[in-house]
Amino acid sequence: MRTCYYELLDVSYDVSPDGLKKAYKKKALEWHPDKNHGNIEEATEKFALIQEAYEVLSDPHERAWYDGHKEQILRENFDAPYESSPSYQPRAPAVAGTTVDDLMRYFTASCYNGFGDDRKSFYTVYGTLFDQLAAEEQAAFEYNRNTNKADYPVYPSFGDSNTPFKDNL
Repeated sequence: MRTCYYELLDVSYDVSPDGLKKAYKKKALEWHPDKNHGNIEEATEKFALIQEAYEVLSDPHERAWYDGHKEQILRENFDAPYESSPSYQPRAPAVAGTTVDDLMRYFTASCYNGFGDDRKSFYTVYGTLFDQLAAEEQAAFEYNRNTNKADYPVYPSFGDSNTPFKDNL
């Protein structure tokens, strides 16, 4: 379950820009990893969330969008990575694949944990998402009977923590 950005920074919904900045500085100092030697992992995660909350709430457009979608964001299960299946079945175009709402959950650093290769890492979460999107593209391509299969683009692998940068260009 996600934490509301306002609660994370311990501010009211109508906080002024100055009040928001002051609350951010207080929380950032409290949770900075350099100040939490005995609890560096939790402090690093919390500090990243505090930065994310401040970035969203300090931008009027981002804040308006967040306020308009807050209930949905807080209700979502952001802890579960996007599950893809090797037995993906093509669907008719009338059935939505990955929706904008599905994608929005990936526009935050809190949807992954670290840069290793475990189940919740950056590479696994986004690699799974990109594989799912490629499978949906292929299904849509195959559904269109007037296309030549040779014209279907081959999408590169997202890679993992050991993939050299140049291999993914």
